[in-house]
Amino acid sequence: MVLEAADRHGVARRSLVVLAALSVVTAKQEHAHARGVLKFKPNGYTAGDAYNALADLRALEIYLTAVALFPEAPPAFCTIDRELALFWAALRAENFRAAGGTATYDLNPIDGLFASDYRSRWLNDTGAH
Repeated sequence: MVLEAADRHGVARRSLVVLAALSVVTAKQEHAHARGVLKFKPNGYTAGDAYNALADLRALEIYLTAVALFPEAPPAFCTIDRELALFWAALRAENFRAAGGTATYDLNPIDGLFASDYRSRWLNDTGAH
């Protein structure tokens, strides 16, 4: 359902927001760092919460691109958001490369980011490496 919603709204299946949403609906509670990144609250969800969550994930995507484009001077990503830092670490980004001004990288998420067989399904359904 998450991937269908992403397709319906023109959001890339490989985007971090889709990965975070998939993690929220499949991860065990102790590995649900994406829930904190998406800023879910027990008493409601505001447009401001959504904006903040999307801004955090977009900042990570910009950082990943910068690492690939500028390997000689890798940037730093600083945050005091514990859940965002744990989510970033769980992504295990690797194989950064740039060609013709385009940056690519692979995500090799830890098993706990998704429940049981969902990691392989994510890889197959998104074309990720």
